Amino acid sequence: GEAANWKEGKATWCCQNELVGCGFNCSAGYSNWQRGWSTLKKEYCCKNELRGCTFDCSEDWSNRTLAWPPIKKAWCCKTEGAGCEEKRPCLTQESKLAVGSMLRGRVAPPGTRCMFGLDERDEGYHCILEGGFYGSLGWCYTAKDRSSWGACNEDCPLFGPLKKIGDRLRKDLITPVRKFGDRLEHLEKLEKQLEGPLMSGSDSKARSDAGNVTEEAKKGDDKMGGKNVTKKDVKKDVKKDVKKDVKKD
Repeated sequence: GEAANWKEGKATWCCQNELVGCGFNCSAGYSNWQRGWSTLKKEYCCKNELRGCTFDCSEDWSNRTLAWPPIKKAWCCKTEGAGCEEKRPCLTQESKLAVGSMLRGRVAPPGTRCMFGLDERDEGYHCILEGGFYGSLGWCYTAKDRSSWGACNEDCPLFGPLKKIGDRLRKDLITPVRKFGDRLEHLEKLEKQLEGPLMSGSDSKARSDAGNVTEEAKKGDDKMGGKNVTKKDVKKDVKKDVKKDVKKD
């Protein structure tokens, strides 16, 4: 049954031994979780919400694929952008908005890894936008003691209005462009396949094919009112059709 209906003895045992049904609120007191939370609450929130974890993401780094448990991989990727699979880490970048006197602490050099979960505003996974005053894409801490910070780069996770814009761009722009690129590549391969038979074979066959092409071209000229239709014209027409198809998609 649901944990809320468990007897006290069962709830206590499952919480202490399985970290299930503890009933902790992992948002309460998060700004001071290092000192304010009990060890049990840290373990529970780490396992269930990736909050309050105490992993060292530099430990066993060279052997992280085999040595790190799944929860450590997930936490280090989420909070420090470390150990992520096929994903570029969230780093700081050079920005005129990142000035040491604007926030407490020094400005980290460009290319320093962002660290999340140190401020309740980052929700454990994204940069702090704060109106874009300290970086057009927000800012982040780069040290666990919050002694340094920097402006986030374009590889950092999007959130809020920026995430909505990013999702819309992927749907309306990036995806159609990729489809167009795939179709254009297919068209170029098809052209090479069609050119192959004309460039190979016997001279007599090539002359015969050339004669047929010339006759077809003359017929095409008559149909087009005497206008000479070149290969470039045909290619342009095909590309226009491909673009129309992408817009329909």
